Amino acid sequence: MSQGQKWIRSGLLAGAVALAGMPVASFAQDAAVDQEIQAINNGNVSLTLGADITNEYWFRGISQGAGNTGRLVIQPYADVAFDLYSFPVGDEEITIGFYVGIWNSFTTSGGNFGSTGNWYEADLYAGFSFGLPMGFSADVAYIALENPQGGGEFAQEIDLSLAYDDSALWEQAGIDFMEFGGLQPYILFAFETAGSSDGSGQEGIYFEFGFEPSIVILQSEDYPVTLSVPFALGLSVNDYYVIGGGDDTFGFASVGFALGVPLSFVPAEFGEWEAGVGLTFLFLGDQTRAISVANGTGNQDVRYIVTAGVSMTY
Repeated sequence: MSQGQKWIRSGLLAGAVALAGMPVASFAQDAAVDQEIQAINNGNVSLTLGADITNEYWFRGISQGAGNTGRLVIQPYADVAFDLYSFPVGDEEITIGFYVGIWNSFTTSGGNFGSTGNWYEADLYAGFSFGLPMGFSADVAYIALENPQGGGEFAQEIDLSLAYDDSALWEQAGIDFMEFGGLQPYILFAFETAGSSDGSGQEGIYFEFGFEPSIVILQSEDYPVTLSVPFALGLSVNDYYVIGGGDDTFGFASVGFALGVPLSFVPAEFGEWEAGVGLTFLFLGDQTRAISVANGTGNQDVRYIVTAGVSMTY
């Protein structure tokens, strides 16, 4: 299962960090291209399309079975965002937006690719985003995680997230090392309202803390290359990692290394395109390792996940 882009699919490694969650689209952006795109699309509606390819799919440290490990997994996604309101608060402003989208995961295990038998997951989501003063932002989303292969519904959940853009703090401190983008910390609470992601049938509560520092390792007017290092820690607040009647607080920790570059050769009227590759190390807890054994994906403490992807925002 996975999170959608707006509600902290924390980064590249979309399938990979679907363990922690994050689409490939959060990479370096060329300012000149940004300005040109804004001149083309200056309305209140934006579109994001993308796809990631990975060798394994885990969700918050939870094994998705042998059909999603050791083989090619393709994960396309799309969402539409609407800027609804904005109003001043002192020298800053509060913005409110709405978004709706879908995230998918296809396995190449067995059957004819493209058939329902390969369509492992489809996540439908909608939510509200809030731009807050002092660099904070928040999201509230409802997600239905479905199994089109015929298994029915994985789970439904309400996600609440809070993120902080700390880049201005580093600039004020005079730290301008390779265009360091700050730590970009966030927290996420997920409340299951139906089903369960661990397959136990017990609705649980999940908590995640993470951050994603980044630097520009190759300066270029058109093709700067950004290195980001996403980290996530996934914990069970109540009954989220349950197997054999137990529940373990620690679910997983993950750290990744992702390279991203804008595809500036694409004309601005076709949107802002980006590509990236990454490697994630996923460290499992006792319960998530036990779930992995039960799902036929081994008892390794550490998994190595490679992801590549491309995205377009307009």
